[in-house]
Amino acid sequence: MTVRIVPLEAWHFDAIALQDAQQVLRPMLRTAEYRNDLLRHSIAFSAIDDTVIAIAGVALAWPGREVAWSLLSNCGPRHFISIHRAVQAFLDRRQTRRIEMSVDADHDNAGRWARLLGFKEEGLMQAYTPDGRDAVLYARVRDERS
Repeated sequence: MTVRIVPLEAWHFDAIALQDAQQVLRPMLRTAEYRNDLLRHSIAFSAIDDTVIAIAGVALAWPGREVAWSLLSNCGPRHFISIHRAVQAFLDRRQTRRIEMSVDADHDNAGRWARLLGFKEEGLMQAYTPDGRDAVLYARVRDERS
């Protein structure tokens, strides 16, 4: 089935079968407050084939700075090229000076994807994840001098 990119809806949070590396986020995704914050404060989309395979977006931190986030299912790798192209196109259209994202320090594939999307590693954030693991901060900074 062809991957469709659609605006994020609340039911997508229940429908996505999170990849193993993101299971720690499942309890937060079950809370209405967390979901509503993502829905209200993000520009977000879902990738859907016969099920929700990915959810991603950016949340405004303040003018000129956004925080990118993504939730991927175990089916994500099968559709990686489609998902990557959609996310890359979305990020490339953003006029924001700085977009940053955090990546679990133990999730090598997520760090590799961040670099493929044009993010540069900025440093280690200790005890950052909900369960206390380290994360790496990545950022895409648009050069406004040109």
